[in-house]
Amino acid sequence: MKLIALTAFLFSFWTAVLNADYCYFVPPKGWEIVNPQKLTGRVQVQFLGKSSKGFYPSLNLAFEEVNLTMPEYLKAVKKIHEADRNNTWRDLGKIPTKAGVAHLTQIDSATASGTVRILQVLFLKDHTVYILTGSALKEEFAAYYKEFEKAFKSLTVTGDLVSTVPQAERQEKLKASLATTTIDNLRTLEKLLHKEFADMGAHWQFLVMQSALQNH
Repeated sequence: MKLIALTAFLFSFWTAVLNADYCYFVPPKGWEIVNPQKLTGRVQVQFLGKSSKGFYPSLNLAFEEVNLTMPEYLKAVKKIHEADRNNTWRDLGKIPTKAGVAHLTQIDSATASGTVRILQVLFLKDHTVYILTGSALKEEFAAYYKEFEKAFKSLTVTGDLVSTVPQAERQEKLKASLATTTIDNLRTLEKLLHKEFADMGAHWQFLVMQSALQNH
């Protein structure tokens, strides 16, 4: 799905989210973004990989407003998952991310497709829990683990998308492009992002496009 088409479709949907911090992760190369019309609940964005078994590995990001500490939130999550006899829940401890130290949990869930293994990174900031979820069939999970781990560690929460670009000269080039971007020339920005900022990932690119659209 082209970034411009996706950006235009989601403009009103994301406005409330973008009034606060931006949150993004870098999905594995080649994974496809899911049509937003198919997303449910608090899920903001989802990417799917490929599988020979028919159950596609996925990564999705959700937000939840809470008035809990992380230990309290983990306790509540555990209670919810363990209420379903098809689930086995485990707290795997802490994991470093670009946003800061987060918690990693695991759920094995029995489904019609087989046992699905789900890893969730939970990061709490300013009463918002950012939930990055990776899932795949348990029998295939080892094949995707490195991709999941890399995506998990890329989780970023920031008030300024440009500042997350590693090199100062690239930041300045992006700032200059954003300063001249209008609704009529979004294609130019899209080409720049694909050509010179591919390392930042499709999710970051989408947020930059949406931010440019919102500000003009």
